[in-house]
Amino acid sequence: MPRYEFERMKLEATGYVPWGRSVAGGQRELVEGRAAAGWRFVGILPVSVNGKGGLELYDLVFEKEG
Repeated sequence: MPRYEFERMKLEATGYVPWGRSVAGGQRELVEGRAAAGWRFVGILPVSVNGKGGLELYDLVFEKEG
């Protein structure tokens, strides 16, 4: 039976981009580190949005057999 774990991430403004914000980084390293430990990246679950409908918090979902 698969096990699931969740890693909460926060979008933060890191400078000007045409759509108003960019990801504050760290998510790529997190996914690569989890993959090296035998976890598979499954997807993203939105947790919180702002008043304009922009994503603020999200969970990265990982799966592992066992």
